[in-house]
Amino acid sequence: MRDLERVLQSELSSGGLLKVFLDGFVKPFFALLVYGGVGGAFVYFGWYTVQVSANRRAADQVTLTVTREHFWGLLQMSTTLSNVERAAILTQVRTRPHLLSSGAYAISGDKTVSLLGFSGNVNGDPQQRIVDSLNGYLQRSDAVTFEESIRIHNVFAWFGLPLLAGGLWGLLRWPFAIRKAWQNYSPRDAITLVPPR
Repeated sequence: MRDLERVLQSELSSGGLLKVFLDGFVKPFFALLVYGGVGGAFVYFGWYTVQVSANRRAADQVTLTVTREHFWGLLQMSTTLSNVERAAILTQVRTRPHLLSSGAYAISGDKTVSLLGFSGNVNGDPQQRIVDSLNGYLQRSDAVTFEESIRIHNVFAWFGLPLLAGGLWGLLRWPFAIRKAWQNYSPRDAITLVPPR
């Protein structure tokens, strides 16, 4: 009987630890992935600031820098293009994944740089404004520097904001979920062995 009791308690103990692992680690991780991941992506693609700056060294040597700021300036990315010739609204077809996108680009020979980034999220007004403004600068050979800042606000970010807030709340609550799962772990209470009569 003692051997049977040891085997049962061992199996219950490992099953209880599996429940602790699922309740304390796996379930909160996937909840964070869904809420924080989806909400974060919506906010990332929906709210950002673009800073377009250019510097002319000679009449035909213009270097352009495009800086995007996400998450209220916490994440910054910059792209530089030398010998910029013009700016235009281009439609591009990508094969993988099959995607048709139209956006504002700076052009230098066969190289292009997206001026506003994620062009499918931006309506035509800011795109046309940055293209006209940059082309006006490029045509004036006496203009040395160019600066333009555009804030992109998309409706998807408003949907993503509560999801992101829920994901951040879940991240802060994760240690408490681990503690609660561990407190609920009690293999001895799971079964009561009654000796035979």
